Amino acid sequence: MRRLIRTATFWIALMIPAASLPIHAAEHQRPAILVLFGGDSSQLWNRDIGDGVNDAVLKQTTDSPVLYFEYVDLIRFPESAVAERLAAALREKYEGRRLDLIVTVTPAVNDFAALWRARLWPDAPVLFTSYTETVSERVVAAPQSSGLSLAWGSADALTSLQQVLPGLKRVALIAGTSALERTGRVVYLDEIRRHGLDALDMTGTSVSDMLPALAHLPDHSAVMITGLVDADGQMVPAWSLCQLVSQAANAPTVMLGSQFLGCGIMGGRMRDFRTMGALIGERAMAMLAGREFVNTFVPFARISTLAFDARQLERFNIDEGRLPPGSVVSFRRPNLWRDYGRVIASGLAAIALEAALIVGLVYERRQRIKAETDSRRHLSLAAHADRREAMSALEKYLDHMDALIKAARKS
Repeated sequence: MRRLIRTATFWIALMIPAASLPIHAAEHQRPAILVLFGGDSSQLWNRDIGDGVNDAVLKQTTDSPVLYFEYVDLIRFPESAVAERLAAALREKYEGRRLDLIVTVTPAVNDFAALWRARLWPDAPVLFTSYTETVSERVVAAPQSSGLSLAWGSADALTSLQQVLPGLKRVALIAGTSALERTGRVVYLDEIRRHGLDALDMTGTSVSDMLPALAHLPDHSAVMITGLVDADGQMVPAWSLCQLVSQAANAPTVMLGSQFLGCGIMGGRMRDFRTMGALIGERAMAMLAGREFVNTFVPFARISTLAFDARQLERFNIDEGRLPPGSVVSFRRPNLWRDYGRVIASGLAAIALEAALIVGLVYERRQRIKAETDSRRHLSLAAHADRREAMSALEKYLDHMDALIKAARKS
């Protein structure tokens, strides 16, 4: 009978669908965070933000939350019908799963979450975040809502660019054609003009038509890349776009993300997306702990870094002395004196000191030998004089004795 029961249990277990099996008990007991990204997972900044969130969450070694990441790509698919299908897919995927906090990244996802949260996550608090514009007060006014607005940083980036290129007169802007990128394009153009620079808008041009124009930019120009979707509606990978533009342009190229340093941009004041992700993760952990927030603004200085590519500085004859204080310069070509100047100087100083000591010791030895020689010569002269004096005295004595003998004989 027992054997029959075990056999029946085995076959029943095989017949139960995997989806109906209970979630692992340990995971089910841990809090869970769902992070929704507005772009796709191929973009470096989304991965950096995700890594930053992981950094912050995994600091809690015991009972750290379970993290789920979804890349909904609403930048290229903003249609309402797509949003409906996306909401249905998320509801089905996470049905039966515990979600203690929803985190949204970028305004497109903020709007999506605000519209669908009542049907998807009616009981879960939501942390709305954005690094392209301030999180809407309307969105965070809803119950169990919090906002984290990270500074855009375009003004700081342009100020840094003018400091490095004091003769700068114009900026060629390469922006994208998606809805979100069109909004950013307006902000960038306004900011360029506010800095007293001419804005050369290259938006609406395909990459193939853009590259020849970049090779003939007027003097005292720079190129700023902010978009990924070109006029043909093609999503160009950011790193590839950076390489194409930087190689073709006859002027320095800049982007606002530090993760692109090395693709051909000159550098400057740039966003550090991993730091941004860590701040988002820290806020998420604070919300899980029960702390309440409204809409916090993070200044650009806290989420940015000053970094430059030495190869591009050399290419455009930019003096490193013009770089802002605290700048980090990467990709320098090997240079013995620059890279090991202190070691070489210390070594030369040690050699010089050792040489001076050796010269001093040799000089001292020679002086000692000379003194000893002089002393021996003086002693020899003194002894010779003493002998001559003694001989003279002896001769006088003998003469005196000879005189006495002669005198005795006469008498």
